[in-house]
Amino acid sequence: MLELENLNGYKGSIVNSIDPLFEDIMKSITIAIRAMNNDLVIKSLSLLNQIKGERRILFNTKSSGHYLCDILFNATTDWVINVDEDAFIYSIDSLFSLIDYMDENNYHVCGVPDGGVVKCRFHNPIAMNPFFNIFDIRKIKTISKCEPGKETDDRTIGSFTDDLKKYTPYNLIKSDYKYDNFQWQYYPIFFHLLRNDINFLYLNAYEAADGFSSIVENHYNIDFLIHSWYARCYSDNDPICIEHKPRIKRVYNFAVTKNKTNVGIVVPAFNLDFEILERFINGIRLSNPTVSYKIYFSSDPDNIFTNDLFNRSKSLNYGINQLFSNCEVIICTDIDIIPGPGIIDLTYKKAIQTQGNVFSFVRNIDSIKNWDHYLNNYEKLEMQCSGKGGWNAMTPENWYKSGGWNEELVGWGYEDCELHNRLLKKNINIFSIMNKPIFHMIHQSRSSNQIKTQRNNVDIAKSKDYLNHNWLE
Repeated sequence: MLELENLNGYKGSIVNSIDPLFEDIMKSITIAIRAMNNDLVIKSLSLLNQIKGERRILFNTKSSGHYLCDILFNATTDWVINVDEDAFIYSIDSLFSLIDYMDENNYHVCGVPDGGVVKCRFHNPIAMNPFFNIFDIRKIKTISKCEPGKETDDRTIGSFTDDLKKYTPYNLIKSDYKYDNFQWQYYPIFFHLLRNDINFLYLNAYEAADGFSSIVENHYNIDFLIHSWYARCYSDNDPICIEHKPRIKRVYNFAVTKNKTNVGIVVPAFNLDFEILERFINGIRLSNPTVSYKIYFSSDPDNIFTNDLFNRSKSLNYGINQLFSNCEVIICTDIDIIPGPGIIDLTYKKAIQTQGNVFSFVRNIDSIKNWDHYLNNYEKLEMQCSGKGGWNAMTPENWYKSGGWNEELVGWGYEDCELHNRLLKKNINIFSIMNKPIFHMIHQSRSSNQIKTQRNNVDIAKSKDYLNHNWLE
């Protein structure tokens, strides 16, 4: 059984890119995420960033079956990956292997039975729980549409009849179940699919070490997804929910650090609008890296941040530590930075070659609408430096050697300069990227309090010698 803690010793294989055989499939996929919380949505979505297909974010759907009908019968792609915001897919290769298997073996829907497989779900094993499904839209669009169920006091029978019992996945059953109609919102949809010769591939799942989460296996019994459950508790301050928010964060950390990649990207992100977060992950995806990468949103390591107290350095260090054993190169950047084409590949290459720090100045861009203009004309633009901290990368070993970001410097301001001065004193090479575009999205100027904080950081940094400090220990 997989553990959710003590992953520092994990040894994974480096994956240079997604198998080229999956390129056509990637372009014909819609990722549909049912959502209640911005932070969770973006965490889940960032793990799927290397998939080139469409994204659909469906907010506030609760348990309604209408969203399932929407994504099934109004999809414009060949495949739909339906995933809840608290279900984290950590192996893209295993995911695509599953899709390829479904395609070759005439399966049209996959997912985990809603009873008999994981202890927390003890209802009907014929229906699938929609925290994760893959749908072959090419087949589904050939059948008639259906409406989700209507609430009724009779959850024993509903639209279920004995003719469906033949589909019971007995090979996966290991806990209690019953042939009911408990989830009247979406059970009828799955029953309708079966009655119209839509072939189901039932997936196995097992309980994770935290006693709540479910780890899902693909057709080869290779785990690739972890579902934390209790997403509704992530935004709720109810005492019943107190234990679940930090647990869900640990589940996310587990998913991010599960498989080794070439590049890890650490981003401080606290209390931000979904549009800002989405813009960042789209920017990373559109920069078309060929190396494998993962994004880690370091939102709040200790549950202490507020709008007036955010420690960027602490957040970055926390992210570096999470990725330390799972990436060859770790990039630290900000949510308002968008890389241009080729920059991630070059950063990876130079960080390995120089065994030093790779950084780049950034150009201001006033609107994402001007993205194409800036990409096509960046060589003609005057470079505007908005600080050395916009893009910093090193190998994990050199991050540790550097000591990490200075956590005595709070907020934003001067922590990047202090880091670079420390690198020079420690004889760590600094390689400047000058011929590739990195864009800084223009935003409101810093407040007077933020300017004061930056000046305080300068005074603090100049008052001490931090050569022997290491915030990554």
